[in-house]
Amino acid sequence: PQIHWPLGIPAGPGEVDASQKGTQANNLSKVKQALCEIVSETFTGPIDESIESLPDTIDILYDEYSKTTGFLRDFANIDFAGYPLVNHSVNVMAITLSYCLNNQIGERETKRISLCALLHDVGVTQLPQKIVTYKGRLPDRLYYEYQTHTLIGRDLIKMNEGNIDKSIASGIL
Repeated sequence: PQIHWPLGIPAGPGEVDASQKGTQANNLSKVKQALCEIVSETFTGPIDESIESLPDTIDILYDEYSKTTGFLRDFANIDFAGYPLVNHSVNVMAITLSYCLNNQIGERETKRISLCALLHDVGVTQLPQKIVTYKGRLPDRLYYEYQTHTLIGRDLIKMNEGNIDKSIASGIL
């Protein structure tokens, strides 16, 4: 997928003043929507064609927003209807990235862990729809099948190791 980032959120330490908050919220929403679209394409399309853009996506997020106070917290609070799995994955990535930055984990490892967080549920995309869309508590038989999504995701990543760092496969478990 082609990445077009609606940048413009101040990329530096500190809070924005009141006159910038409306623009920041609008841009923040656009960034999350763009990321959700990229992740949705990865989850619904041929994974081998779309997965290679995700490391670049993490690099962009890290480089552009790692010093912006509150960005990742606010980012995780935006919800896009129709994207429940994608929203969850993007939110887990934002929370993970924030954790890594707050704990001064190195840039390379932060990016790797963030990519693992983004892809941690990619195996859900290969489960039968009746499991994914089930309302209420899953019966034991379906729950056990649901739990296999981590192994399915690992195998999907392993099949695409030419496009993505091989450590991601074990990292998403």
